[in-house]
Amino acid sequence: MSNLNFTAKIQPLTNGTGNLKAFATLIVNDIVAIANFRVMNGENGLWVAPPSHKGTDAQGNDKWYNDVLFFEDTEDNRRGPVANAAFDAILAEYERGTSRKTSTNPGKAQANRGNPTGNRPATPGRRAAPAPADDDIPW
Repeated sequence: MSNLNFTAKIQPLTNGTGNLKAFATLIVNDIVAIANFRVMNGENGLWVAPPSHKGTDAQGNDKWYNDVLFFEDTEDNRRGPVANAAFDAILAEYERGTSRKTSTNPGKAQANRGNPTGNRPATPGRRAAPAPADDDIPW
């Protein structure tokens, strides 16, 4: 796990009245972005739900299926260290954002991207493409 770096981009909900507080995109090693994680508020505090979709099981009952799976062996079927690190990064960025709602400074998720212009780094043989504006991200 030492070679994995998790950061997050948070899209808080403006109404914030229900259990769903925000949507998040998990960024892995500044290479892969996984969208539609949900920051939830439950009886025991904040927690993260992975992206999921509704389907039916073999008996025809409605069921929610996780779209992101962490293949970690744990004895008690709980989240392993990689999943915990990913979800902790999302919660930390959410809490950082709620504690500085009026601040214009970028959070860790943006500060660690390594490119102050907001453009993606160039791939050999390609020109760098501009990063999408917040309004262009489909979440």
